[in-house]
Amino acid sequence: MNQNIQKLYEIAQKPSRKIIGLMSGTSMDGLDVALCEYRGSGLDTKVKVLKFETVSFAEDVKIEIRKIFAKKEIDFQQLCV
Repeated sequence: MNQNIQKLYEIAQKPSRKIIGLMSGTSMDGLDVALCEYRGSGLDTKVKVLKFETVSFAEDVKIEIRKIFAKKEIDFQQLCV
């Protein structure tokens, strides 16, 4: 088995896991960061948000994001950077 997949499998087997989630919505105001604790698995999974914060984007970053959204086709490398 791939080492990365094996590591994820081992983490998933733990009774409690802390995971950081990242998201940027369509408002483009910043990056939402959530630290969550997951307990259990499957239908018995419980999630608790431990910490949440929005980190504002600098104006030059907002401009670059708007340029990407304005295009019909994009370069995925540019999108990820």
